[in-house]
Amino acid sequence: MDKQFVGFKISDNFYCIDVDKVQRVLKVDKITWMPDAPGFVEGIISLRGIIVPVISMKKKLNLREKKEEVSSEDKEQREKKVIIVNINNVLVGLLVDDFSYVFSTSDSAIQRIDVTKTEKERREMIKGILKSDNILYSLIDVEKVLEKEEANFINREIVKK
Repeated sequence: MDKQFVGFKISDNFYCIDVDKVQRVLKVDKITWMPDAPGFVEGIISLRGIIVPVISMKKKLNLREKKEEVSSEDKEQREKKVIIVNINNVLVGLLVDDFSYVFSTSDSAIQRIDVTKTEKERREMIKGILKSDNILYSLIDVEKVLEKEEANFINREIVKK
């Protein structure tokens, strides 16, 4: 049976998420900074009156910024691309570099990957690899993007305020 995925790009790498986990895909002008938030929390946005924390997927995946991104003067003015997902009944925005497209593939096309113990913490959220239109995508398990303590912090300090 075919499943649909939302594809996106982070630092020249392609990733995807099961479309059933995605609430919304949007571009935002501004992400408001949050004091005392963990380093991977980029800030917050308001989505129809609901405060939504935005997580930098680049930081969660421990990816470096491209040189032109770091030195760019208009970094603050650029629209930010955010994928809104529901993680354990909490709306969370995933900040990505660019959107790709929605595509379909069969469950059997997903190749599971094994990770070493040293990679496990960072890579646990990667479920597998799949290919669409000659592009390899790393499939992200949305439920594993946040560790329990991180989810508790977001729930307690951002969502419940």
